[in-house]
Amino acid sequence: MKIFILEDDPKISQHLSATLTYQGWSVQNFSKIQDIITALSTQNDIDVIILDRLLPDGDSVNSLQN
Repeated sequence: MKIFILEDDPKISQHLSATLTYQGWSVQNFSKIQDIITALSTQNDIDVIILDRLLPDGDSVNSLQN
């Protein structure tokens, strides 16, 4: 299974990634909305996306809905 994490705090992102990887998940981290949008445009096999809603570059939920 594949998980994308969108989180601008490196400590939180690293902790989530390490925990999920330990559990056997494939994890990719992003800190900017545009980076995850670009990745989603080329990858359609993502099972879960974990979002930090309020990021310096905007509201991730509203941005991904568009």
